[in-house]
Amino acid sequence: MVKVTVYLRRIGDRAAVNEVRKKFFGQRRPTSTLVEISGLVIPEALIKIDAVARRPS
Repeated sequence: MVKVTVYLRRIGDRAAVNEVRKKFFGQRRPTSTLVEISGLVIPEALIKIDAVARRPS
């Protein structure tokens, strides 16, 4: 992963998201953007994640 964008409906969930990122990526976390949003297409969804990956040469 080279970049991750996280869209959260509740900015209060930020700490939980960061813990999962640390677990998943370890010390080499990708560049990221976190945005609070008012809603998603699926009304009950609380989070949307977009990621950009790069295939190693």
